[in-house]
Amino acid sequence: MSKETYYFSHDSNAITDTKILNMRADYGLEGYGLFWAIIEMLRNEEDYKLELDKNTYRAIKTLTNTDIDIEKYIKDCINDYQLFMIQDNKFYSNSLLRRMSEKDKKSEIAREKANARWNKDATVMQQQCISNANKIKENKEKENKINKKKIKENKKEQEEKIHFAEFVSMTNAEYEKLVGTYGKDFVDQCITILDNYKGSSGKNYKSDYRAILNWVIDRVNENNSKKQNKKSGMNDFKDLWEEAKNEQAGNNSSNNFNGW
Repeated sequence: MSKETYYFSHDSNAITDTKILNMRADYGLEGYGLFWAIIEMLRNEEDYKLELDKNTYRAIKTLTNTDIDIEKYIKDCINDYQLFMIQDNKFYSNSLLRRMSEKDKKSEIAREKANARWNKDATVMQQQCISNANKIKENKEKENKINKKKIKENKKEQEEKIHFAEFVSMTNAEYEKLVGTYGKDFVDQCITILDNYKGSSGKNYKSDYRAILNWVIDRVNENNSKKQNKKSGMNDFKDLWEEAKNEQAGNNSSNNFNGW
């Protein structure tokens, strides 16, 4: 198990501890500093213990550059001051082991909680990603269906349109619907007017059928109404003319009778 570096709890009043005071009585503040140097070395070991041999003594000597006899100092800390304990030819600080055990336990609990949160968040994120992916897929499929439907409808509309004049086209169903409502002669007039208008103006409509419904029918009705009024006026003139002729003929007949 990996460990955090450069940290362990340290009582602020350790300098007044009885065992420390006994050690200081023999070794002074240099011995006090040496003690904490050794504690730091123990802290950096995987099991918080150091081998009790000459290699360890030499390493401590080199690290601290002290004049104190390291081997004697460690044995005094074990036997006289009980600052260190010995087990399987290793020495350790019982206080450090206790503190690091508590710290390692807290770290492990914190790590487990962090992993649990991460796993939960990862699961939620994964589910969210799957949900988003499904929504995107559904929207894409829906969009594709709509596009296909539009393309199919446009293609169908384009394929079924028939030219009823040079510039007028519509589906046969649209033409039949107009004929069924207004009659063939009327519809043919509409087609003629729309064809002339589009041919002369260059105007294009998305749907000629809608253009006929929108304004051409009104134009044909208007034209037919004018023709009807003109025809009615001519008939009235003819009637008046005939009436005048008849009256004149009657007058001539009366004049001839009076002459006998």
